[in-house]
Amino acid sequence: MLYNLSRNVAATRDFFITYADRILFGTDADSDLSPTETDARASLVRRWLETDETYRVPTGAHFVLGPAAAGVVRGLALPEETLGKILQANFVRLAGAKPAVVDREAAIDESERIAAPAQILAGPSGAAPAREALRRLRG
Repeated sequence: MLYNLSRNVAATRDFFITYADRILFGTDADSDLSPTETDARASLVRRWLETDETYRVPTGAHFVLGPAAAGVVRGLALPEETLGKILQANFVRLAGAKPAVVDREAAIDESERIAAPAQILAGPSGAAPAREALRRLRG
């Protein structure tokens, strides 16, 4: 995605500024990634949002975007106001400043709802994370 969005920095930057109230910072990091890999992914996205640097994916971080030969990333250098919204303010506006207490029964119900199609799509071994989440919720 960053390679494609880097092809037209001006249009991408304009989009992020125009829709800054609708964008939340995040990555597609999952529980299979180590903390080091997760940090590398988040750091690369932040660098892309915050700077105007042009760079290739660092050696050893190919799992983030693919091999360095796949292309270059060109940073957006978003304004501070836009970054503040994307990196924090929008999340706080939507979720609140303090974590909410989890409704355990609602979380179990939702996990059960999601687990069934996940198992069909992923097969028995692929649904292990959903089963593990349910086990932990049930105590």
